[in-house]
Amino acid sequence: MPSRRHGSVTKSADSERSDRFSAVARPGRSRAARFTRWGHRVSAREALLRASNYYRTADFYRREDPALDQESVRLQTASRRTFADAAALLGTPARALEIPFAGTTLPAYLFTVDGSGVPRPTVIYHGGYDSTLEGDYLALAAGALRRGYNVLAFDDPGQGATVRAGLHFRPDWEAVVTPVVDLAVTLPEVDTEKIALVDTGLGGYLAARAAAFEHRLAACVLRDGVWDMYETVAGVAAAAADAGGIEALVATSTSARWLVDNGRWTYGVATFGDLLEATRAYTLDGVADRITCPTLVIEAENDQFFRGQPQRVHDALTCPKGLVVFPEDEGGGEHCHEGATLRFHQVAFDWLDGVLGGRSPQRLEGEGLVIVEEPHRTLPGEQDGTVPSRSTVTDGTVRSIEPFSTCRSGSSGAWLCGCRRRAGEPVTCAAVVRAVALQPSRSPDAEARWSG
Repeated sequence: MPSRRHGSVTKSADSERSDRFSAVARPGRSRAARFTRWGHRVSAREALLRASNYYRTADFYRREDPALDQESVRLQTASRRTFADAAALLGTPARALEIPFAGTTLPAYLFTVDGSGVPRPTVIYHGGYDSTLEGDYLALAAGALRRGYNVLAFDDPGQGATVRAGLHFRPDWEAVVTPVVDLAVTLPEVDTEKIALVDTGLGGYLAARAAAFEHRLAACVLRDGVWDMYETVAGVAAAAADAGGIEALVATSTSARWLVDNGRWTYGVATFGDLLEATRAYTLDGVADRITCPTLVIEAENDQFFRGQPQRVHDALTCPKGLVVFPEDEGGGEHCHEGATLRFHQVAFDWLDGVLGGRSPQRLEGEGLVIVEEPHRTLPGEQDGTVPSRSTVTDGTVRSIEPFSTCRSGSSGAWLCGCRRRAGEPVTCAAVVRAVALQPSRSPDAEARWSG
């Protein structure tokens, strides 16, 4: 990939940022060694996790020509190694895996609650535009493990180590996630009926696209919803036109420079024009309505890249769906809710607790969203083929169930309650159907909407 120079001032500024983060990371390994000698296992682990994250952040700024940048290679390698050392010190098992993919493999970790081998609800997790496998533990896995979920996290094409191996982002993301699910269903620690897909950033398009075609998923969480990546990159093109051209814009704007350079690297293209054209295929138009599993869409109030797009994703979904808006005043209003990771964990996993079942009904605190379980039964006036899926809940008790006629998930004839039927046949099942409780409350700091 050809290099493009932005000028000594901006190049120096990015290098300085990288050097500062690298300097913070550097003492991590020696500190961890001292802590280990002194018997402080937790402190050793945290020193290594901190170092790994700072090395990752230092590499984040080296995107002018990472293919030929040996310092970028060094930083990425250091981040991977320090995380591997930290993983060996976690209080829960972390097993490195290689996922077969397109004649090669994708690096992965299986994080499990314990070493019992008991099948548990499992989250398949990948990041977005600039994520790495090593960042996935703090971003999601740590919160999942505390709540009894296993996590299969991986570097997908376009992320982390895969880019140096020649793999780049692709719009048909089901081709990436399906091999991951193929592996997941063979692992004894995975409850194959309770596999959820969760993402970050650009992953809000990628995961949604995968869920539209990979129907072994029991649930999907889009953090955040991404309707059209081309719109975001086209916005940079418009800003470049106002600035006198793309070179003029990237010479003065750190965010635009990084978005363009990281895009060239992760999409495997040479110019900004190539990047703009490559993103045209990254849209959920004509795709979103194919998703059949329950899907939670999350939105950041002031997202600098995808503002307004989560609502469009939510509106286009025809599956059971929810939308949660994270506001600025609680620290979750920026892209990917940076500064509110624990809040994201609370919302996402409380929702998954209810959707995947097997636990007490959970309320999303403040959002007025309750997931309950109710056995199917024929209701007065129920039409053939309808399954009750919307409930009214008061004080945690189901008070009424109204017939709801759009419970079927896709052309296969699968129903939310687990029934299968042919057109025109009545539903006659005694299975458990997940009923969704709607409450009119709205918290002052967040909003959630759900439709069954």
